[in-house]
Amino acid sequence: MPKSNEIRELKPYDWYKDAKGRVWCVVRIWPTGKPEECTIDILELGKQNPINQPESLLINLIRNGHFQKYSR
Repeated sequence: MPKSNEIRELKPYDWYKDAKGRVWCVVRIWPTGKPEECTIDILELGKQNPINQPESLLINLIRNGHFQKYSR
């Protein structure tokens, strides 16, 4: 069983809430050509354009408690 602070895997359409109360959705995961490294597109609820970030950045934000899994 994974530990509570352990990140299993980011998946498209996972929802997160950030420390400022904004709600985000992972909309795409793009391979970069490097092993175990991806780029993700996340979309803030109510916005039209996704933001492109390294997957490792979102994982670090989740581990640091700035992003938490959100249930609709």
